[in-house]
Amino acid sequence: MDKNYFRYTGQTCPVCSRAFGENDDIVVCPVCGAPHHRDCYKQQGECACNDRHGEGFRWEPEKAAGENPGQGGIPFEDEGKTQDSGYGQNPYAGQTGAGDYSGQVPPFFRPADPFSLFPEEVAEEVTTREAADFVQMSAIRYIQKFFYRKEGRKTFNWAAFIFSPYWFFFRKLYRAGALFLAFILVISLGLSALPQSRAFTADMNDFSSKYSSFTGSQLSSSAETLNEMRSDFTAVFKENRAGAAILAVQALLILALHIVSGIAADKLYYDKTVKKVRAIKGETAELLLRKQRFFREGGVSAAVTVAVLFGVEALSFMLSLLL
Repeated sequence: MDKNYFRYTGQTCPVCSRAFGENDDIVVCPVCGAPHHRDCYKQQGECACNDRHGEGFRWEPEKAAGENPGQGGIPFEDEGKTQDSGYGQNPYAGQTGAGDYSGQVPPFFRPADPFSLFPEEVAEEVTTREAADFVQMSAIRYIQKFFYRKEGRKTFNWAAFIFSPYWFFFRKLYRAGALFLAFILVISLGLSALPQSRAFTADMNDFSSKYSSFTGSQLSSSAETLNEMRSDFTAVFKENRAGAAILAVQALLILALHIVSGIAADKLYYDKTVKKVRAIKGETAELLLRKQRFFREGGVSAAVTVAVLFGVEALSFMLSLLL
């Protein structure tokens, strides 16, 4: 997306209170649409209006005295939406200013809200902004992925591939996270506990201990030691072929699970977002309470992710002591 998608000239930065110039480097908060100087945003570390996000705050540009609708920085946002949608109605729709736009955004104008650059709905009864309020962190990237999926395009989630199963817990996909975690634990701990795997691991540990005191230069300068190390390494595999094969299969199965995680993550997250937003809208009529539920039940959970991570590490440590 073009960073200059809105005419901010004359508006003020909420951090330094200086007016934006035509050539200023501007960044926009993905939650409320408030513009900042890039340096000011980095210095602040967050949106200057962050404390108001929970109230459903949406930034709107200041209207200069005598300014006509459709000129300067007045946004033509939320066309065709009613107050019931929670995001207001275009007060200038159908009025005459520089021309009668009949409620349409003039072609030269781009709104402040980055999510209004997307289609209005990501799914039936779920608007783009409602989905963004639910997703929160990296909302623009995931909204884009949602529309890719809506268009039938395949997506791959590299974060889920690399950090599976913990990505699912981070995004509050607890059921999917528990399922992937169970598979990974069964494969990792179950196959590692087999006698053949344990024998191979023990021999590899002995091999590593035997040659750990040698430096690379010592090994390369001593042909006899190097040949002995190669012979021992080959012997470990020959004597424990079954154990080596089991651990190789284990590695391939875990890799396959990570690939499946990357393929399935965006669809699972899209389905959850749509389902939860619809449920919240059906259960909560008042706009502010509805948006509070989006922020509370959506977003991410670092605490759960860390707890699961430490729990897995503790379980692995205890099993290693028992075995």
